[in-house]
Amino acid sequence: IAKTGTSVAKGDILAYIVDPFGDEEKEEILSPLNGIVIGTLNLPLVYKGDALFHIAAINNPETLEELSESLLDGDFLR
Repeated sequence: IAKTGTSVAKGDILAYIVDPFGDEEKEEILSPLNGIVIGTLNLPLVYKGDALFHIAAINNPETLEELSESLLDGDFLR
């Protein structure tokens, strides 16, 4: 599961949706773009149309890694 501050590439698996009643089938949630996860929905149940992830689009890989490290280290708060 992708956490806030992690960098993702287009097509990366962000999470899985599973049946709360134990059905083994699951659906992959894929990143639609390159960027950094800046927010996640943390509710145990989701509905069609819910925004599960908020991703800041960043296409430059160097900038992406630099920002991701800053977010994970907490540098952006200083």
